[in-house]
Amino acid sequence: MAHIVILGASTGGLPAAYDARDALGSEHEITVINLSDHFSFVPSNPWVGVGWRSRKDTSFPLEPYLSKKGIKFIAQRCTEIKADENRLVLADAETIPYDYLIIATGPELAFDEVEGMGPDVGFTQSVCTLEHAEKAYDRWQAFINEPGPVVVGGGVYRDSSRGGDSGCDGYAQDRLHDRVSGYPVLSQASRAGTQQYRRHKKTRADIVR
Repeated sequence: MAHIVILGASTGGLPAAYDARDALGSEHEITVINLSDHFSFVPSNPWVGVGWRSRKDTSFPLEPYLSKKGIKFIAQRCTEIKADENRLVLADAETIPYDYLIIATGPELAFDEVEGMGPDVGFTQSVCTLEHAEKAYDRWQAFINEPGPVVVGGGVYRDSSRGGDSGCDGYAQDRLHDRVSGYPVLSQASRAGTQQYRRHKKTRADIVR
């Protein structure tokens, strides 16, 4: 029997765990390790940021759904990978041995590399995480109450569930322009994304649990 450990449980790690269970059957052990005990559907974060979705719409607890498939779940930060020993070291000093390791942790945000950037110690908002999106929504509401100059950056958000651009960024820029005097500055891609959003306004990505 082999022990497969999957580090990360977002849009890469969770499908990997499900696929591994389907492909390998029940005779092999699978463990998922993730910092958070909830799954969050990242492509929906822009919608949370403008109030079209809430946390309950885009996230769910991981353990109940993984356990249904016979997959063990550990909500812990991994602090070290001892590849030469086939072991992971967790934040509580527990060690997890493995035969095969799948690393699906995603990117590490580095707002500190650009002075003034980031929602925590900087002066910009973000939808990179669900927590950031919720904070961005609060700031958006404050902006609506007291409109003023604003800078919108970034490109169209790519929604992998539909294989195309969701248009969230372009539409958000249109909404911002409704509140700010002056001429809108929208790239061609943002305009195309906005049009696509309006065509598919009633659709949403479903999470297969």
